[in-house]
Amino acid sequence: MDDNLDSIFSDPGLHLKACDAKPSPPTPISLGQELTMVRYEGLPAGNLPEICFADHHVLTVLDPESAAIFEEKIGNRSYPRRLKGHGSVTLVPAGVNHQACWEQPITLTIFHFHRSLFDQGEGAAIEADQPTLIPQQQISDATFCHLMLALQSSLLATPLDASSDSYNQALLAMVVRRLVTHHSTCPPVHASGALPPASLNKILAYIDTCLETDIQITDLASLVNLSVTDLRQGFEASMGLSLTSYLHQQRCQRIQRLLQTMQGQGPSPVTLPAAAPYAGPAFEPILNWLNQRIQEATGRCLTDTQTRIVTGVLQGQQYQQIAAQYQQSQGHLKTVAAELWLVLSQAVGEPVRKSNLRSYLQRQGLWRP
Repeated sequence: MDDNLDSIFSDPGLHLKACDAKPSPPTPISLGQELTMVRYEGLPAGNLPEICFADHHVLTVLDPESAAIFEEKIGNRSYPRRLKGHGSVTLVPAGVNHQACWEQPITLTIFHFHRSLFDQGEGAAIEADQPTLIPQQQISDATFCHLMLALQSSLLATPLDASSDSYNQALLAMVVRRLVTHHSTCPPVHASGALPPASLNKILAYIDTCLETDIQITDLASLVNLSVTDLRQGFEASMGLSLTSYLHQQRCQRIQRLLQTMQGQGPSPVTLPAAAPYAGPAFEPILNWLNQRIQEATGRCLTDTQTRIVTGVLQGQQYQQIAAQYQQSQGHLKTVAAELWLVLSQAVGEPVRKSNLRSYLQRQGLWRP
C-alpha cells in the first residue's frame, strides 16, 4: 500500500487532553491489502491535526454507546461544534484533508479502504464511470451504518484469520457496493446526454412503485446522486419526453387501466383518498419541532412517509397498521422508520425509537399522555 499505515498507526499524531501518558496504539486488523481496521477504546478528549491519505478512503465509526461534541473540517468544508455519536459514520475520501477535535472520551473504529477496491468489481458497476465518494460528516443511511457495525464486529471476532473468513469478504463487498451506489457520484450523463441505464431503471422502478404518492423531483435526483438539472436533462435525453410529462402520462395510464377494470363490474364502493400525512392540528407543533431538529442536523426535512410514521406512532399504531392506512408495504415502511430513528437520534443527541418517542416528547413538553 502506498500510504504508510504502519507508521500512522504507531504514531497517529493525536493530541490528547487530560492524559498522563499517550495510550498504546491498538493493533490493526487487516483484510488482505484492501482494508485495514483499527479500534481506539476510551480515547481521551483531544484533537487530530490535519491529515490526508492519498490512496485510502477513511471511514470512522463511533461506538453506539459513545457520543461527544465534535468540531471537524473535511476538505474545504468546516463542520461547527455539534453532538455526534450513537454509531454515526464519517466518510473522508482519498486525497481529502481531514482534521477534528472532540471534548469527551470516545470509542471509535477507523477503517482504511484502499482505492483499488473501487477501481474494480463494484467500483466499475456504474456504467464504467469512475465513482467518486462524497465526503460526509454523518452518513444518514441506516442500512450502511448497520453494515459498517456488522463488519466491525466480524473483524473483531476473527482478528487472526480475517482475510480467510468468507463472511468478512461478503460484508466488505456489500459495504463497497453501498458506497458506490448510494454515496458516490460520477459524470452525470454520458456523452450522448442520456442517463446510464442502471440509473434510468432505478428511477423508472421508483416511479412505478410510488406513482400514487407525492413524488418529489429532488428525491429522484438524490436516488441517483444527480442534481435536479442533470436529472431532468438526462431523463429527457433517455426517454424523449420530460420527467414531468412522463409522470403525468403514467398517472393517466394507471387511471385508464383502473377504469377499464371497473367496467362491467357494477357499482363499486367509493374509495376515500389516503389520509393526510398528519392526523390534525394537534400534531403540527411536534412535527414542526422535529422537522427543525432534523433540518439543523442534516439539512433535509421530514418526508411524507416519515411524517406518517411519527403521527402513527403517537396514535399508538403498529407499523402494519400505518402501512395499511397509507397503502404502503410494511417492509418499506420499516426501512424508512429505521433510518428515521437513526437520523432523529443523531439530531437530538440521544436514542429515540418507536418505543420511547412519546416519553421523549413528553420530556420536551411537546406531548401529553
